[in-house]
Amino acid sequence: MKGTICFDHSKAVPFTAPEEWGQLEAAVRHAHFMLHEKTGLGHEYLGWVDLPVTYDETELVRMKQAATRISQQSDVLLVIGIGGSYLGARAVLDSLGHTFYNVLGKSKRQTPEIYFVGNNISSVYMSHLMDVLEEKNVSRLMSSPNQGRRQSLRSPFVFSASCWKKRWEKTRRGSVFTLPPTETEER
Repeated sequence: MKGTICFDHSKAVPFTAPEEWGQLEAAVRHAHFMLHEKTGLGHEYLGWVDLPVTYDETELVRMKQAATRISQQSDVLLVIGIGGSYLGARAVLDSLGHTFYNVLGKSKRQTPEIYFVGNNISSVYMSHLMDVLEEKNVSRLMSSPNQGRRQSLRSPFVFSASCWKKRWEKTRRGSVFTLPPTETEER
């Protein structure tokens, strides 16, 4: 992988003793080695480490096309997923996006509002989310490495039933499902 990540701890110096940084160095070097050599617990989930240099360019084009279509057609993108499927999308949005992204006007945001479902089984959460989605054009992104997981599948069924009940015909227009690379399919 090209490039170097540099760690600037200058802002933390007033809060730490100089010897603490030296004590951490060996542990950090060991963690770096295990991460890049893909050893240790969870090594089978480290495909993201090489993602910036080893990715399917065709898939990236399809993803960009889907993103453009969703941005043009939808007021809201509903991300449906649990565990890592939910956390990955949430982490990117939280780290790279505006803290109050969904509250910004569309002219400033330039993309649909983004809400998450599947990560929370609260009926109150679902009810409140349905209130927010009412009268909006919604695209759904189902993200799951295993489409058979009941937890992930429950949410789209709840929302599909609610959409049908409220006659949200517009929501059927935009659903994108992400699966393992060999099974990726857009619907």
